[in-house]
Amino acid sequence: MAGSTVGAAQAYPRTYPSENRYQIVDNYTWTRGAHSLKFGMDFQTTQDWTNQLFNGNGGYAYSNVLNFAKDFSSPGQRNCGTAALPTPCYSTFSQQFGNPIKSLRTTDVNFYVQDTWKVSKRVTFGYGVRYEKAWLPQPTMTNPDWTQTGSIPQKSKNFAPRVSLSYSLGDRTVLRAGYGMFYARIHGNLLDTLFLGNGKYQTAISAGPSVVGAPVFKDILSGQGSIPGGTIQLNFADPKGFRNPYSQQATLALEHQFTRTVALTASYIWSRGIAIFTQRDLNLGNPVGPYTYTIRDAAGNNVSTYTTPVFDFNQRLDKRYGKILQIENGGQSWYNALALQLVKRFSHGLTGQINYTWSHAIDDANMQGASWNISSTFNNATFNVRQVLRQRLGTLRHHHSGQRETSQRNHERRRHGGQRRIPGRHARLQHAQRCRRLEPRALPAGGNRQRRPDLQRGRPHYAQHSVRRTRQGQPLV
Repeated sequence: MAGSTVGAAQAYPRTYPSENRYQIVDNYTWTRGAHSLKFGMDFQTTQDWTNQLFNGNGGYAYSNVLNFAKDFSSPGQRNCGTAALPTPCYSTFSQQFGNPIKSLRTTDVNFYVQDTWKVSKRVTFGYGVRYEKAWLPQPTMTNPDWTQTGSIPQKSKNFAPRVSLSYSLGDRTVLRAGYGMFYARIHGNLLDTLFLGNGKYQTAISAGPSVVGAPVFKDILSGQGSIPGGTIQLNFADPKGFRNPYSQQATLALEHQFTRTVALTASYIWSRGIAIFTQRDLNLGNPVGPYTYTIRDAAGNNVSTYTTPVFDFNQRLDKRYGKILQIENGGQSWYNALALQLVKRFSHGLTGQINYTWSHAIDDANMQGASWNISSTFNNATFNVRQVLRQRLGTLRHHHSGQRETSQRNHERRRHGGQRRIPGRHARLQHAQRCRRLEPRALPAGGNRQRRPDLQRGRPHYAQHSVRRTRQGQPLV
């Protein structure tokens, strides 16, 4: 019950979004000599229409079961507080008013170009860049008290470079490295918050039990005319620094084939998140106190104390409003991992894998972002998982449809390289024959571990993919 909200379902009634999306995607591949150049674009525009007033019927939040029981057993009464100032027992009451219909259009355009260069028999080098641009929907109303609510800033410099390297140390060992930048989109929930955060199109309130005009359990407010003073919440983006969060990711992997059927990959994976969304309450005012809390053990004995400054609701800077939250890019995260993968290929098309990952994730933007206005120290991330062990057994006999290679040289290799004809009565081949096709393997810049680390003797920077062909050499797809 602690921290739970009591009341009608907050998300209902609603009409599911009516979404119209138009998209154009085109990609090209051009191969010449030792270079394989790829480039393309992706354009899409999405129109979302929604009919929903979230929390339109109000809700009560309680800190513990006892307080809820007091209000539930005596609805309409004030059973907490003091004798001089009795109050209801809930922690906060929230409700939203306004126009339930929203129509948002988001347009995205993305371009990329990359080249895979086979420098030598042992070295393959990949490099490229991606550009992303989004046109975000803008609020249709502005709060004149806080003009920041009238716009959502947009940046136009989202260039993301990528680079990778594959180096053969011998017939059975390959060293791979990769680095890349990756931008996150401004997600729909945040757009919805910023679009509606002006307190005009839709008005969200949050009131404590001692606020003048706050309801008692189980009443709700009848309309905007009955909103208690100083309870309206505003949300807007930082007008100077708001931008897309992005991550830098890198990996270093060593692959070795011990035997024809056993291969091991050891990878170091690194990722850093930058400009993660946080929120800062601009209406807190100066802290008061300090206030000392007593810490008790399970038996109720006082064992320690904790002293901290506190913020008084009556000391807020703009008393016309409650929280005034500015969305910023103040968070960062770090992820480091060691990944081991052992692959064993058996007969009859079976393969077994054992994967072990040791990892550590830390950040300073856990969940609510900068700990509600107070910069926190670097703590373990909320979803930090130190060790993961996975095992898998599967089959290699599957239909495979890969990209067609455009050069004549690769076409000839696909027709003749590795195909084995069986003489005698087996030449009729009522069953499909398995053969091998070689494709260059460049480590993705994002740091994905290779799933098939088995290597071809003499060409360790090429991967073997299992395909099935008929007698005429046509793939079964």
